Amino acid sequence: MTKDGKPRIVLDINLLISALISPANTTPAYILNAWRENKFDLVLTDPLIAEIEEVFSREKIFKNYNISQSTRDLLLEEIRNSAEIAMAIPFEALQSIREIKKMIFY
Repeated sequence: MTKDGKPRIVLDINLLISALISPANTTPAYILNAWRENKFDLVLTDPLIAEIEEVFSREKIFKNYNISQSTRDLLLEEIRNSAEIAMAIPFEALQSIREIKKMIFY
């Protein structure tokens, strides 16, 4: 939670894509709109943003849904400007942290 009580959430990339291609009354669209209405803080890492950029560049995915590149670019810009960027922790570091916690707490 943030200081103002809003949750901090990491969204799966598939949810963002689903929000773009789904009708407005679906769960993915509702979640995207909740973020746009500032009901939670979106937290991403640089690798997640790179993945969004890569997926959004795939014309094949969006061609069938009539989602233009400019629509994708606008959402990507919105994400870049509004999301909190967190540091990605490599898996190996997480393993080390778990080992240290075991030594200290168990």
